[in-house]
Order: sequence, then structure tokens, then C-alpha cells
Amino acid sequence: MQRYDFLSTNEECAFEHSSETQAPFIKYYFPNAKIIEIVYGNQDSNTLSLLLDELIKDENNLLVISTDLSHFHPLQIAKKIDENCISAINEKDLSKLENCEACGKTGIKALLESSSKNSLNTKVLDYSTSCDVNNDKTRVVGYLSAIVGS
Repeated sequence: MQRYDFLSTNEECAFEHSSETQAPFIKYYFPNAKIIEIVYGNQDSNTLSLLLDELIKDENNLLVISTDLSHFHPLQIAKKIDENCISAINEKDLSKLENCEACGKTGIKALLESSSKNSLNTKVLDYSTSCDVNNDKTRVVGYLSAIVGS
């Protein structure tokens, strides 16, 4: 397996909180799962995609790419921006990610690159916004869940 030059200390990852939000769901549905967190920082999507290609060779591995989408726009603008991410995932169209605000855009891009190379299907499962919970239509954050597989 190729060596990847990722962060190896917790100092750079001190403010990353996706694991603490994802782990309870993973452990609920897969109680015996072993979780390995990969925080990729400024890594480019091509390098990250190579790692994902290696990980998906084992059919027992489940990859979770975590990100939120747009940040703090009025509801209708947020939905318009988020539609770029939704379309990019549904259509495996990397060009549509250019107008996507997701913090984890690199992870999404890497996953789409890997899904294309490995002939995997993509499907958006759910889209919601913070407005769905707090009714604030003025400063919305978008959220999306999708699945990639054969």
C-alpha cells in the first residue's frame, strides 16, 4: 500500500468535531465497528481519493465523509447553493462542486473521484437545513446525507 502524508498528531485536529457527532450513529448501527478517523486537512482530493480506493477494496470497510454545506445564508439562497452539492453527488459531476460551500468539499470530491474510478453508484438520502429545527430562515446551515456503493 502507498504511503500517505497525512497529519499524525492530535494538535492540528483539536477543533475537529465530526467524529463525536458521527461515532454514536455508527456504533448504534454497527456496535462492533472499529473506527479510524482520518482528518485530511489541506490534502488534495486526488491523494485522498487514492487512499479511499485502497480502503474500499475491503468490502467490510464503511467510509463516512462528514461535512456540512452552506453557512449562514437566508434559506432560499442556502438551498440554491446546496443544490450544487446535491447535483454533484447525484450526477458524480465534479464541476458542480465549484459552487458548493461544503467545508468538506475535498472529501466529497475524493469520494466522487473514487466512485467514478470504481464504478460505484451515488444516491442522496436526505437534505435538511438548520431552519428545519430552529425555524430561523435568516442564517441557515445545510446538511446532507448520501450513500455510495455498488
